[in-house]
Amino acid sequence: MDFLTKPVKDTDLLRAVRAALVRAAEQHEIAVISGRLSRLTPREREVMKHVIAGKLNKQIAFDLGTGEQNIKIHRGRVMHKMGIESCSRPCAHRRKTRHRQETETDITIGTAFVSLASVPNCLTKV
Repeated sequence: MDFLTKPVKDTDLLRAVRAALVRAAEQHEIAVISGRLSRLTPREREVMKHVIAGKLNKQIAFDLGTGEQNIKIHRGRVMHKMGIESCSRPCAHRRKTRHRQETETDITIGTAFVSLASVPNCLTKV
């Protein structure tokens, strides 16, 4: 939170307003993504975690003990529910932030950072 003292310089006021707007947009995007994550079934969350790790459908099927066709179906549902159109690279990727260390349950989708550990019924580490 920024505190401004009077008299406020125009540049300081504009900088503070821009920063507040960016924070508000990020918080909104995180809320939207968290809502989408909460709609995934436990199996879809499992599949999503493997997709995030960059695994192929065959590899995911082997790891989860199911058929590749089932994985294709779950992956399609995850993409639909998460609002992801393309998955040429992993749909979500991990990233470090200045205030946190990277963990396996932290992802970014688009520009939003989401900690899956903070979303109810989300994935746990493998």
